[in-house]
Amino acid sequence: MRMRASILVVNYHSEEDILAAAKVLIPLKESFEIIVIDNSLTFSEVPESLDDFMSVFPNPEGNSGFGRGMNYASERARAPLLCLLNPDVEMISPEILTTLVERLESSPPDVGSVGCQMHYSDGKAHPTAILSEAPGVLEFLKQQIRNSMPSRLRNTEECRKGVMIKSNDENNEKTVVGFYAAFVVVRTEAFRSVGGFDPDFFMYCEDTEFFRCRFSKNWRSVFYPDISVCHPTRKSDVHRLMEKQNMVSYLLYLRKISIMHLFVYSAIQIPRSIILLMFESRRKHGAKLLVSFSYLPQIFARGSQGSLRRPPLKIREIPD
Repeated sequence: MRMRASILVVNYHSEEDILAAAKVLIPLKESFEIIVIDNSLTFSEVPESLDDFMSVFPNPEGNSGFGRGMNYASERARAPLLCLLNPDVEMISPEILTTLVERLESSPPDVGSVGCQMHYSDGKAHPTAILSEAPGVLEFLKQQIRNSMPSRLRNTEECRKGVMIKSNDENNEKTVVGFYAAFVVVRTEAFRSVGGFDPDFFMYCEDTEFFRCRFSKNWRSVFYPDISVCHPTRKSDVHRLMEKQNMVSYLLYLRKISIMHLFVYSAIQIPRSIILLMFESRRKHGAKLLVSFSYLPQIFARGSQGSLRRPPLKIREIPD
């Protein structure tokens, strides 16, 4: 039987979640494969029942992040489709995956990826689809000014128009710019044609840069809200440092769009972070935001797409 899809997973102390997902998906082993890149180098032997379904490879760089791990996994994929899967996505049924695969298989050849709705453990909708291209500098400036205002002064509807990523609650399929990469099916050809994830990113924003800056220029993405999976998020954040990493990765993402986007954001948010330090309820957030700007010298040098010759941009506290 032909191989239909390669399921790609990056492990960082998430062995139990990965094995749980594999056991749910084992009915698919005749035409699917699971490729795990082990960033934490902690994955024990694959159980005999999964031996012909799941392969685990130690990351040659160790803890080099999500994007590089996915790129390494994609190089080993044998199928025409890739399923990018976060370990903490709760896969309750193999039909969820096969339905998305079938829809991409039957899509026009210019459709490069398909995704579905996600929700948190409490049932609330999870931000899923990237609905718009990156804003121009002037529009981005307006967004930052609006979003920096006290909540009582904001025009909520106007602010939502500037949100980078949000969920889609319509009841029919919709062409979108792209997806969060927690659970998405992509054509292998499409993923490789744009160079995979930018290896400058350690974690966070690599999917936004991938879809907004490169993938959407050549491929369409289609969102299906009639399918849904649970994504609790940050279950593998064993060091409780991902909020800081997210802030630094966002600065890197802005640099990838343009140096002017990074300048606008810094010019507004550095003074704002100092002001937040004056309020006890916002002091911790203000301090983290201010610390993220200490990485600006490294970020300014990373405008072009990264390469394996330089390490990903990782905050100092996260161990290798």
